[in-house]
Order: sequence, then structure tokens, then C-alpha cells
Amino acid sequence: MLFVILGRRLSVSLLVSKGQILHAILMSYEYDEEAYVWPKVKEVRKELISDIPTEHVEVMRRFLAGYSGICNFNYKVRADGTMAIFEINTRIGADLACDVPRQRAASLFRRLDEKCS
Repeated sequence: MLFVILGRRLSVSLLVSKGQILHAILMSYEYDEEAYVWPKVKEVRKELISDIPTEHVEVMRRFLAGYSGICNFNYKVRADGTMAIFEINTRIGADLACDVPRQRAASLFRRLDEKCS
């Protein structure tokens, strides 16, 4: 499957245990400019994407070997379908804290609570 979202920034929040992705939430952000240069862009639209492409999850999983915790990947998809990863943060990102619908965010935190109990 070719998953191309040119001009959009994608942000995935992950709950990971020993390199295994337990929960993932993908947000897509569209801006008024092709090049994202903060603060010189204006957000046009944001949306929750329900299906994360398997090939993207596999790339992220390879970065996370042995890792446990919450993390966040920010990336774009090139015209050929490959990922251009901008950053990986080992913390809760602003998308999860502010933009993800509360019920979806709560599901990730419930899973974290179950894992830690």
C-alpha cells in the first residue's frame, strides 16, 4: 500500500515495552506552506488517522529495539512512499497532550497503567 501525504507532517505517539509497540496513535497536520518552518506556518487542518501503515510501524519498531516507555515520531512521507523522519522524542509529545481526542489518549494511558500495575 502506498501511503503518500505530501505537505503534511505526521506525528505518532507510541507506548513501547522492550521494543514491542503496544499502542500507537497517528495525527496528521496540514499547513499553509509546503516547507514547515515554525513559527512561519499556519496550521490549516489536523486529523486523527485510524490506520498506521504497517511499513511505517516496522521502521519505527527497528529504532525502538530494547526501548520501553512513551515516545513520539515526527515525519513526512516522500512521493515514493518512504518516511522522512525529523525527530524521535522519548517523551509525551504535544499531539498526545493537546490534539489527540481525549478518549484515544486515555486508551494509551490505560494501557500504560495496565502495563505498570
